[in-house]
Amino acid sequence: DWLSVISPQASIEIEVAIKANETIDLSSEYETTDEYAYNDGGDKRTGAKTVYKWFDSSDNEVTPTKSENGVFTFGDEFVGKTLYCTMTNALYPDLTLKTTSVEILEADLTVEDNVGVVEDVEPSDGIIIRDKDGNIVDLNGVKLIVGNIETNKKKTVLEAIERYNNEFKADSTDCALYDISLVDNNGAKVYIEDGGRIKIKLKYPDNLGRESEDYTYHLYHQKEDGSIEEIAINCEPNGIWFYADEFSPYALTWSLKQSGGTNTENGPGTGESIALTIVASCLALLSLAAIGAVVYRKKFARSAK
Repeated sequence: DWLSVISPQASIEIEVAIKANETIDLSSEYETTDEYAYNDGGDKRTGAKTVYKWFDSSDNEVTPTKSENGVFTFGDEFVGKTLYCTMTNALYPDLTLKTTSVEILEADLTVEDNVGVVEDVEPSDGIIIRDKDGNIVDLNGVKLIVGNIETNKKKTVLEAIERYNNEFKADSTDCALYDISLVDNNGAKVYIEDGGRIKIKLKYPDNLGRESEDYTYHLYHQKEDGSIEEIAINCEPNGIWFYADEFSPYALTWSLKQSGGTNTENGPGTGESIALTIVASCLALLSLAAIGAVVYRKKFARSAK
Protein backbone atom coordinates (compact mmCIF):
# COMPACT_ATOMS: atom_id res chain seq x y z
CA ASP A 1 0.00 0.00 0.00
CA TRP A 2 1.00 3.69 -0.12
CA LEU A 3 2.29 3.59 3.45
CA SER A 4 5.15 1.36 2.37
CA VAL A 5 6.29 3.80 -0.31
CA ILE A 6 8.73 6.35 1.06
CA SER A 7 9.42 9.39 -1.08
CA PRO A 8 12.96 10.86 -1.15
CA GLN A 9 13.39 13.32 1.73
CA ALA A 10 15.14 16.68 1.63
CA SER A 11 18.12 17.07 3.97
CA ILE A 12 17.30 18.31 7.45
CA GLU A 13 18.82 21.74 7.85
CA ILE A 14 21.05 22.34 10.87
CA GLU A 15 23.48 25.13 11.75
CA VAL A 16 26.08 25.90 9.09
CA ALA A 17 28.74 26.22 11.79
CA ILE A 18 28.98 25.88 15.56
CA LYS A 19 31.77 26.35 18.07
CA ALA A 20 33.43 23.39 19.73
CA ASN A 21 31.49 22.18 22.79
CA GLU A 22 28.25 23.81 21.67
CA THR A 23 25.30 21.46 21.11
CA ILE A 24 23.42 20.26 18.05
CA ASP A 25 19.86 19.34 18.97
CA LEU A 26 18.22 16.63 16.85
CA SER A 27 16.10 15.32 19.71
CA SER A 28 12.88 16.02 17.80
CA GLU A 29 13.78 12.98 15.67
CA TYR A 30 14.80 10.80 18.62
CA GLU A 31 11.59 8.81 19.18
CA THR A 32 8.93 8.13 16.58
CA THR A 33 5.32 7.23 17.37
CA ASP A 34 3.13 6.74 14.30
CA GLU A 35 -0.33 5.27 14.79
CA TYR A 36 -0.64 4.78 11.03
CA ALA A 37 2.47 2.60 10.71
CA TYR A 38 1.84 -1.13 10.91
CA ASN A 39 4.02 -4.17 10.63
CA ASP A 40 3.16 -7.17 8.49
CA GLY A 41 1.00 -8.63 11.24
CA GLY A 42 -1.14 -5.50 11.37
CA ASP A 43 0.03 -4.48 14.84
CA LYS A 44 0.69 -0.85 15.59
CA ARG A 45 4.39 0.04 15.86
CA THR A 46 5.17 2.84 18.30
CA GLY A 47 8.04 4.24 20.36
CA ALA A 48 10.91 3.31 18.04
CA LYS A 49 14.22 5.04 18.79
CA THR A 50 16.16 6.75 16.02
CA VAL A 51 19.70 5.60 15.28
CA TYR A 52 22.07 8.52 14.65
CA LYS A 53 25.39 8.21 12.81
CA TRP A 54 27.81 11.06 12.22
CA PHE A 55 30.29 11.28 9.34
CA ASP A 56 33.04 13.66 8.25
CA SER A 57 33.40 15.18 4.78
CA SER A 58 35.24 12.04 3.62
CA ASP A 59 32.27 9.87 4.74
CA ASN A 60 34.24 8.38 7.63
CA GLU A 61 32.05 7.66 10.65
CA VAL A 62 32.96 9.68 13.75
CA THR A 63 31.84 9.52 17.37
CA PRO A 64 30.55 12.73 19.00
CA THR A 65 32.26 13.87 22.18
CA LYS A 66 28.89 13.73 23.95
CA SER A 67 25.62 12.17 22.87
CA GLU A 68 22.33 11.99 24.76
CA ASN A 69 18.85 11.39 23.34
CA GLY A 70 19.58 13.13 20.07
CA VAL A 71 21.61 16.04 21.47
CA PHE A 72 25.27 16.07 20.41
CA THR A 73 28.46 17.92 21.33
CA PHE A 74 31.74 17.94 19.44
CA GLY A 75 34.86 18.94 21.38
CA ASP A 76 38.11 20.67 20.45
CA GLU A 77 39.37 17.58 18.60
CA PHE A 78 36.77 18.26 15.91
CA VAL A 79 37.76 21.89 15.25
CA GLY A 80 38.12 22.47 11.50
CA LYS A 81 36.08 19.42 10.53
CA THR A 82 32.82 19.42 8.56
CA LEU A 83 30.27 16.83 9.67
CA TYR A 84 26.82 15.52 8.79
CA CYS A 85 24.42 13.08 10.41
CA THR A 86 22.23 10.26 9.12
CA MET A 87 19.15 8.98 10.95
CA THR A 88 17.30 5.70 10.62
CA ASN A 89 14.31 4.34 12.49
CA ALA A 90 12.86 0.83 12.66
CA LEU A 91 9.41 2.19 11.87
CA TYR A 92 10.70 3.15 8.43
CA PRO A 93 13.37 0.63 7.50
CA ASP A 94 13.70 1.95 3.95
CA LEU A 95 14.12 5.59 4.95
CA THR A 96 17.39 7.33 5.83
CA LEU A 97 17.29 10.99 6.81
CA LYS A 98 20.37 13.14 6.40
CA THR A 99 21.29 16.56 7.75
CA THR A 100 23.07 19.38 6.00
CA SER A 101 26.76 19.79 6.87
CA VAL A 102 28.03 21.69 9.89
CA GLU A 103 31.53 23.06 10.43
CA ILE A 104 33.07 22.87 13.91
CA LEU A 105 34.80 26.13 14.82
CA GLU A 106 37.25 26.92 17.59
CA ALA A 107 35.54 27.64 20.91
CA ASP A 108 35.56 31.17 22.23
CA LEU A 109 34.60 32.92 25.42
CA THR A 110 32.04 35.67 25.80
CA VAL A 111 33.15 39.22 26.59
CA GLU A 112 30.98 41.60 28.60
CA ASP A 113 32.62 45.00 28.31
CA ASN A 114 30.75 47.43 30.55
CA VAL A 115 33.19 50.32 30.13
CA GLY A 116 33.94 50.14 26.41
CA VAL A 117 37.69 49.57 26.66
CA VAL A 118 38.19 46.07 25.24
CA GLU A 119 39.53 45.96 21.70
CA ASP A 120 40.08 42.20 21.43
CA VAL A 121 40.33 39.01 23.51
CA GLU A 122 42.15 35.82 22.54
CA PRO A 123 42.48 32.70 24.76
CA SER A 124 45.71 30.72 24.39
CA ASP A 125 45.65 27.40 22.53
CA GLY A 126 44.62 24.48 24.71
CA ILE A 127 43.53 26.68 27.60
CA ILE A 128 41.84 24.78 30.44
CA ILE A 129 39.44 26.54 32.80
CA ARG A 130 38.14 25.00 36.03
CA ASP A 131 35.55 25.92 38.63
CA LYS A 132 36.28 26.14 42.36
CA ASP A 133 35.74 22.37 42.70
CA GLY A 134 38.28 21.59 39.98
CA ASN A 135 35.77 20.64 37.29
CA ILE A 136 36.61 21.67 33.73
CA VAL A 137 34.36 24.39 32.34
CA ASP A 138 33.76 24.62 28.58
CA LEU A 139 35.21 27.80 27.13
CA ASN A 140 31.84 28.57 25.54
CA GLY A 141 30.41 28.70 29.06
CA VAL A 142 32.93 31.29 30.28
CA LYS A 143 32.54 35.06 30.35
CA LEU A 144 35.20 37.75 30.70
CA ILE A 145 33.64 40.77 32.41
CA VAL A 146 35.30 44.20 32.38
CA GLY A 147 33.84 46.94 34.55
CA ASN A 148 34.67 49.82 36.85
CA ILE A 149 36.13 49.19 40.28
CA GLU A 150 33.79 49.90 43.17
CA THR A 151 34.39 53.31 44.73
CA ASN A 152 35.26 51.88 48.15
CA LYS A 153 37.98 49.69 46.60
CA LYS A 154 39.69 52.35 44.48
CA LYS A 155 41.58 53.90 47.41
CA THR A 156 42.89 50.50 48.53
CA VAL A 157 44.16 49.67 45.05
CA LEU A 158 45.83 53.05 44.53
CA GLU A 159 47.52 52.96 47.95
CA ALA A 160 48.86 49.47 47.18
CA ILE A 161 50.34 50.74 43.90
CA GLU A 162 51.96 53.68 45.73
CA ARG A 163 53.66 51.24 48.12
CA TYR A 164 54.83 49.15 45.17
CA ASN A 165 56.13 52.11 43.13
CA ASN A 166 57.00 55.24 45.10
CA GLU A 167 57.07 57.29 41.89
CA PHE A 168 53.36 56.67 41.46
CA LYS A 169 51.19 59.33 43.13
CA ALA A 170 47.47 58.60 43.23
CA ASP A 171 46.55 62.28 43.39
CA SER A 172 48.65 63.34 40.40
CA THR A 173 49.26 60.34 38.14
CA ASP A 174 46.83 59.72 35.28
CA CYS A 175 45.24 56.35 35.89
CA ALA A 176 42.31 54.19 34.77
CA LEU A 177 41.07 51.37 37.02
CA TYR A 178 39.33 48.27 35.67
CA ASP A 179 37.75 45.33 37.45
CA ILE A 180 38.36 42.29 35.21
CA SER A 181 36.78 38.97 36.21
CA LEU A 182 36.33 35.52 34.71
CA VAL A 183 33.07 33.70 35.52
CA ASP A 184 30.87 30.87 34.28
CA ASN A 185 27.32 31.27 32.98
CA ASN A 186 26.03 31.28 36.56
CA GLY A 187 28.34 34.12 37.58
CA ALA A 188 30.61 31.89 39.68
CA LYS A 189 34.33 32.63 39.55
CA VAL A 190 36.46 30.27 37.44
CA TYR A 191 40.22 29.80 37.19
CA ILE A 192 42.74 29.26 34.39
CA GLU A 193 44.88 26.16 34.80
CA ASP A 194 48.65 26.73 34.96
CA GLY A 195 50.11 27.32 31.51
CA GLY A 196 46.99 28.96 30.09
CA ARG A 197 46.37 32.67 29.65
CA ILE A 198 44.16 35.16 27.85
CA LYS A 199 45.48 37.91 25.61
CA ILE A 200 43.55 41.12 26.21
CA LYS A 201 43.84 44.27 24.11
CA LEU A 202 42.64 47.54 25.64
CA LYS A 203 41.83 50.73 23.79
CA TYR A 204 43.93 53.77 24.62
CA PRO A 205 42.26 56.07 27.16
CA ASP A 206 40.04 58.50 25.28
CA ASN A 207 40.79 61.51 27.47
CA LEU A 208 44.42 61.97 26.41
CA GLY A 209 45.36 65.49 25.38
CA ARG A 210 47.71 64.26 22.67
CA GLU A 211 48.29 61.25 20.48
CA SER A 212 48.81 58.06 22.46
CA GLU A 213 52.39 57.54 21.21
CA ASP A 214 53.43 60.62 23.19
CA TYR A 215 52.83 58.76 26.43
CA THR A 216 54.52 56.07 28.47
CA TYR A 217 52.17 53.42 29.87
CA HIS A 218 52.34 51.02 32.79
CA LEU A 219 49.87 48.33 33.83
CA TYR A 220 49.51 47.10 37.41
CA HIS A 221 47.53 44.14 38.73
CA GLN A 222 46.40 43.65 42.31
CA LYS A 223 46.53 39.95 43.15
CA GLU A 224 44.09 38.14 45.43
CA ASP A 225 46.47 38.51 48.39
CA GLY A 226 46.46 42.30 47.92
CA SER A 227 49.98 42.54 46.53
CA ILE A 228 50.79 44.44 43.33
CA GLU A 229 52.62 43.23 40.25
CA GLU A 230 53.50 45.14 37.10
CA ILE A 231 52.30 43.45 33.90
CA ALA A 232 54.35 43.51 30.69
CA ILE A 233 52.48 45.34 27.93
CA ASN A 234 52.85 45.96 24.21
CA CYS A 235 51.71 49.27 22.74
CA GLU A 236 50.37 49.04 19.20
CA PRO A 237 48.74 51.72 17.05
CA ASN A 238 45.23 50.51 17.91
CA GLY A 239 45.64 49.48 21.52
CA ILE A 240 47.62 48.07 24.43
CA TRP A 241 47.71 44.32 24.84
CA PHE A 242 48.84 42.06 27.67
CA TYR A 243 48.48 38.49 28.89
CA ALA A 244 46.40 37.66 31.96
CA ASP A 245 46.06 34.42 33.90
CA GLU A 246 44.55 35.94 37.06
CA PHE A 247 41.68 38.37 37.33
CA SER A 248 40.93 41.18 39.76
CA PRO A 249 41.67 44.94 39.73
CA TYR A 250 43.97 46.29 37.00
CA ALA A 251 45.31 49.85 36.79
CA LEU A 252 46.58 51.47 33.60
CA THR A 253 48.75 54.55 34.17
CA TRP A 254 50.21 56.97 31.63
CA SER A 255 52.48 60.01 31.57
CA LEU A 256 54.01 62.28 28.93
CA LYS A 257 57.32 61.02 27.62
CA GLN A 258 60.37 63.12 28.37
CA SER A 259 61.68 65.23 25.51
CA GLY A 260 63.57 63.09 23.04
CA GLY A 261 62.03 59.88 24.32
CA THR A 262 61.29 57.05 21.94
CA ASN A 263 58.06 55.12 21.55
CA THR A 264 59.20 51.77 22.86
CA GLU A 265 57.45 49.25 25.01
CA ASN A 266 57.66 50.29 28.65
CA GLY A 267 60.54 52.72 27.97
CA PRO A 268 63.10 53.48 30.71
CA GLY A 269 61.60 55.00 33.81
CA THR A 270 62.69 58.22 35.49
CA GLY A 271 65.27 56.43 37.62
CA GLU A 272 66.84 54.77 34.60
CA SER A 273 66.98 58.09 32.70
CA ILE A 274 68.77 59.80 35.62
CA ALA A 275 71.25 56.93 35.87
CA LEU A 276 72.03 57.14 32.16
CA THR A 277 72.55 60.91 32.44
CA ILE A 278 74.96 60.47 35.37
CA VAL A 279 76.96 57.81 33.49
CA ALA A 280 77.23 60.04 30.41
CA SER A 281 78.39 62.99 32.54
CA CYS A 282 81.05 60.90 34.27
CA LEU A 283 82.39 59.67 30.94
CA ALA A 284 82.59 63.26 29.69
CA LEU A 285 84.52 64.38 32.79
CA LEU A 286 86.95 61.49 32.49
CA SER A 287 87.60 62.41 28.87
CA LEU A 288 88.34 66.04 29.80
CA ALA A 289 90.64 64.90 32.62
CA ALA A 290 92.57 62.66 30.23
CA ILE A 291 93.02 65.50 27.73
CA GLY A 292 94.22 67.82 30.52
CA ALA A 293 96.75 65.28 31.69
CA VAL A 294 98.24 64.94 28.19
CA VAL A 295 98.54 68.73 27.76
CA TYR A 296 100.20 69.06 31.18
CA ARG A 297 102.75 66.33 30.40
CA LYS A 298 103.70 68.05 27.13
CA LYS A 299 104.10 71.42 28.84
CA PHE A 300 106.17 69.89 31.64
CA ALA A 301 108.40 68.18 29.11
CA ARG A 302 109.12 71.51 27.31
CA SER A 303 109.95 73.19 30.63
CA ALA A 304 112.43 70.47 31.48
CA LYS A 305 114.34 71.15 28.28
